[in-house]
Amino acid sequence: MVWGYRLDLMDLCKVNCKKTKDEEKWKEFLENEIAWVEEQIKKDLRNNSAWNFRFNIVKELKMSFEQDFEYVTKQVEARVTNEAAWNYFNGFLRIHHEEDPESK
Repeated sequence: MVWGYRLDLMDLCKVNCKKTKDEEKWKEFLENEIAWVEEQIKKDLRNNSAWNFRFNIVKELKMSFEQDFEYVTKQVEARVTNEAAWNYFNGFLRIHHEEDPESK
């Protein structure tokens, strides 16, 4: 439930920042959200909702493959049996594969 509200808040902030043409505020919002969600993941590596929320933020930030890969591999290595991190990793690879013109 809380995660849905956070996604709604993210959408509202995006719309508002685009209306006011305040890209800096939008980027600042996303950077604060990713820091917060990474704290939530640190508290519970298996929190699938937190991983899902992080996925949405990373897409909005257009985070580089290398940045995201480094974070995800650290989390997977921290607990190899962590299904939430592996699910995220799977989505991460799909998205970056789709974005890479050389992979087609």
